Amino acid sequence: MIYGVSNHPVSDMINRRGALSSMSGLRILRRWFKRRFGYGPADVPGALLIGLAALRIADPAPVEEIRVRTFDTFQRIDPRVKTARPVTIVD
Repeated sequence: MIYGVSNHPVSDMINRRGALSSMSGLRILRRWFKRRFGYGPADVPGALLIGLAALRIADPAPVEEIRVRTFDTFQRIDPRVKTARPVTIVD
């Protein structure tokens, strides 16, 4: 096998001494990911963020139900501490 000519990203990341070279390995992995899926790994979190933001804006019934139940669970776990005088009137 010729070094750096394989189609597998992990075998290309191993240098001649058998150690994993981190910087060249990341470049090779990024290049392989882009060739394989058509976009870079940095695009995945951005697409996920945009998709989740659109889902939150649309707020369909299942998402609202999960959101409300999560809030109620947090309130049961750690309820708000009641103060002696919740309202103060200043003249």
